[in-house]
Amino acid sequence: MKKLLCAISLCCLWLSFSIAAEERADYKCYVETNQGHKVVLFSWYPSKTKLYMAKFVGKRVPSDNGSLPLYIKSMLECVNVSRSFTKPQAQAVEERTLS
Repeated sequence: MKKLLCAISLCCLWLSFSIAAEERADYKCYVETNQGHKVVLFSWYPSKTKLYMAKFVGKRVPSDNGSLPLYIKSMLECVNVSRSFTKPQAQAVEERTLS
C-alpha cells in the first residue's frame, strides 16, 4: 500500500512539474466587437489557445478610447505576436492600429 501511495505521489509530482513548465505566450487576436473589428493583445498558455478563444467571446476588454465598453462578439483569428495574421482584413486593421 505504501508503494502504491508513493508511486501515485511521484506521478502527481511529475505531472505538476510538466504543467508548470509551460510558459505563457503573447498573442494578438483579430476580433469583432460592438465597436467594429479590432486587434487585441492577450497572454495565455499556448496549449489552451482554442479554449481561450472560445472563452473570451462576450467578455469586456479595455477600450482604446475609454468612452464605450468594448465587448468581443467573435474571435476571428489569433496568432503569436511574432507571427503575421493570415486574413488580409486582420493585417489591414493591425496596420491601422500600429500607425
